[in-house]
Amino acid sequence: MLMRFFLFLLHAVLCVSLSVPVFAAEKTVVLASLNWPPYTGTELPGQGASAEVVRAAFNAVGYDVEIRIFPWVRAFNEARHNLDVAGYFPEYKSVEREKYFLFSDRIGKSVIGLVERSSAPVHWDEVADLKKYLVGVVRGYVNTASFDSMVKAGEIRVDESVSDLFNLRKVLAGRVDMAVADINLFNYLSNSDEQLSSRKGELSVNPHLLGINDMHVCFRNGRTGEKLMKAFNAGLQLIDVNGIQQAYFNELYENISK
Repeated sequence: MLMRFFLFLLHAVLCVSLSVPVFAAEKTVVLASLNWPPYTGTELPGQGASAEVVRAAFNAVGYDVEIRIFPWVRAFNEARHNLDVAGYFPEYKSVEREKYFLFSDRIGKSVIGLVERSSAPVHWDEVADLKKYLVGVVRGYVNTASFDSMVKAGEIRVDESVSDLFNLRKVLAGRVDMAVADINLFNYLSNSDEQLSSRKGELSVNPHLLGINDMHVCFRNGRTGEKLMKAFNAGLQLIDVNGIQQAYFNELYENISK
């Protein structure tokens, strides 16, 4: 009888020890992202402002988050093809992306502008006015619907780079007339990149903004993605998205300026 009791106890312990890692794995979400400061990046505190928002929202509903930073194109492909990765962020909404992903509620806003040489400002009123210029863009990025549709139609000439930093350096060197960039990203790179900061004032944001985009987490289409998106959206309702992002920016820029 005593032996049977010990065998039962051993079986129970083994069942519990085996079930705990499985449960923990189910409560950890793996997401892909890219180096896109100050929103995401390997060298940023907490991996960036958007990463802090995503982590807080998931934590609020009992999930842990693992964020893997890749070059942009790989981040997208990891989220689309690697079943260990549930999605990626931050992303703007687009019809093309909605073929493969479910978009969460808003995790922040991105103000999109055109960075130009201060000595050669561009005057434009409508997107069509940009046809006569060469515009720097990042390969694979969504920008704004009107701009992207004209680029796709071949009506606006663009020069592609692999990153925003390369784009801004091209503007500085006069290789392109302007570059599409998020304003917070431009401000961050203008203060943190040695080449740009040493020539601060030579680049500026055109006063006519290209647009304002909401940012989202993209979850892979399917039952699991839908479950995670619903949980994440519920978590977003429990946190102060704008407050977390603004507090992050305030501290980040204060440290950069020291």
